[in-house]
Amino acid sequence: MRRFMPSVIMVFVVASIALSACYALGLYGDGSLKSVVNQEYLTGNFIYSGEMILGQFNGNGTVEFENGEMLTGCFIDGRLNGEGVLYSNTELHDTWRFVGMFEDGIIKSGAFYLAGGEKIEYDPGDPAGALIGYRWQYDGFFNMNGQSGTGVFTFNDGYAYSGGFTNGLADGAGIYTGPSGSTVYAGGFKDGLFDGQGSYFCPEGWSYEGSFKNGLFDGEGLIMTGTATVRGLWAEGVQTERYE
Repeated sequence: MRRFMPSVIMVFVVASIALSACYALGLYGDGSLKSVVNQEYLTGNFIYSGEMILGQFNGNGTVEFENGEMLTGCFIDGRLNGEGVLYSNTELHDTWRFVGMFEDGIIKSGAFYLAGGEKIEYDPGDPAGALIGYRWQYDGFFNMNGQSGTGVFTFNDGYAYSGGFTNGLADGAGIYTGPSGSTVYAGGFKDGLFDGQGSYFCPEGWSYEGSFKNGLFDGEGLIMTGTATVRGLWAEGVQTERYE
């Protein structure tokens, strides 16, 4: 059982931390400076290199954070405005990067580019929109922590998940379907895995209805085939007791 987008969540979480720091950069300006251009401005959390006016970051510049992330673009009164680029690490730019439009230090639109070749289009101005990756698409509600709320996640191989999400992972009630549209699993999810009460339908013709935990049969349940019904108790996918 696959999980739903664990890698992208980290992108959103890291980006939100860096952008929060960027948004506050204007507070660090030294009012005694009349005009500083192309100078390096060092604080305990980041280094700014670029144009400054009246002690604030104004003009083209680059911010390097202690964790290795880097933000570059045009600043107005200490906050990034217009087109900018946020890198995951100054030495490993290919890990991920965000290219898009900023307004007062906040992302308005753009796309994340991941090391595996995926491109994730992102528009936080619309809480219900689309995230489009290299081999998948998500339509529904999301925020800076990833998919949160209800939505539909479709893979390029035809599999799809429809239901609840929390911080980018399937969570709550949902339905997992196969390429033909037939139901593979319907029931509870937690951390992107089958969890709680649900029903699993095997392509070979049998089904399981009962309790799941961490994606496996766990607890009371029953297996139904075309000719028999087996009731029992399971633990981590293994039947430990059979009821007559």
